[in-house]
Amino acid sequence: MQHTAQPMLTREIYEQDMETWYLMHEGELLTGYVKVLDGDDEIDVSEIGVHPEHRRQGLASTLLKTVLADYPDAPIVASLQPFVAQMEHWPFASPGLSLEELKAWFTRLGFQHAPNDIEYDRMRRLP
Repeated sequence: MQHTAQPMLTREIYEQDMETWYLMHEGELLTGYVKVLDGDDEIDVSEIGVHPEHRRQGLASTLLKTVLADYPDAPIVASLQPFVAQMEHWPFASPGLSLEELKAWFTRLGFQHAPNDIEYDRMRRLP
């Protein structure tokens, strides 16, 4: 499918919840997003997703690189859990990357395996 509208990146900040949403739209369609939680000593990439028809175009990398640029002095973590997005405008049963693919993708972006007592499949990127 050919996409003609220029993607637009916006941020929505919810200070009371200490979270920021990075949203990529093409026209009215949400094509990708990242949910980031601002912790006491690190930034947590809580969710990341790309519309099934817009995958493999670098949107997730663009979104995550924007997060990395916004928090250059903070450790950033991500707990890897593949999921199926249940978005109103996204087709159901459209799984994203597998756990192994997620690990490889985060590794390419400078993250390292950093399990803790709670989460084994956790990645971390130091400033």
